[in-house]
Amino acid sequence: CPEMTREDFEKFIEPVIMEYFQHGDSKDVLEELSDVNFEHLKRGLVEFLVSKALDHKDHHRELTSVLISDLYGKVLSTDNMTEGFDDVLNGLSDLVIDTPDATSVVGKFIA
Repeated sequence: CPEMTREDFEKFIEPVIMEYFQHGDSKDVLEELSDVNFEHLKRGLVEFLVSKALDHKDHHRELTSVLISDLYGKVLSTDNMTEGFDDVLNGLSDLVIDTPDATSVVGKFIA
């Protein structure tokens, strides 16, 4: 199947992540991701997940941390993770505007 655009991917992944926040089963997310071609957007997945987590409660942030860990090695490579967190760190000044504790939250994801 053809690669998705970033916009299409975000439209696709957002309800998948919202459902994950409801039940916490990362296998469902892995299954959904296995059906789409988003190779060039994998670094953006990390950024998307962290950004969504910042908009939610601590429980969702913890679920996001578990999901990122579960995706690592299966869907996301070391390079995807490194590039994705680089993107998060580069956009941190914008994230802090909406989420004042973004710096400490992002630090926990990276730790």
